[in-house]
Amino acid sequence: MALFSLAAICEMIADSSSHNIFPFEFIMYGFLTIPAIIGTISSQFIRGLVLKKKCKLTLTRLYSNVK
Repeated sequence: MALFSLAAICEMIADSSSHNIFPFEFIMYGFLTIPAIIGTISSQFIRGLVLKKKCKLTLTRLYSNVK
């Protein structure tokens, strides 16, 4: 979404009358970015849970083979 913001800024510099309602445009870019941020945070959380569980299972297998 950063590229859309940069493109809008470049267009405003080139022709200031082309973006009359630019504040709303940037608010929408921010609003449309929220699902991506939520998805990134939730995937990192789930990945952490899976890795923790996988590590625990690996340690359990290692210790069961030692005895």
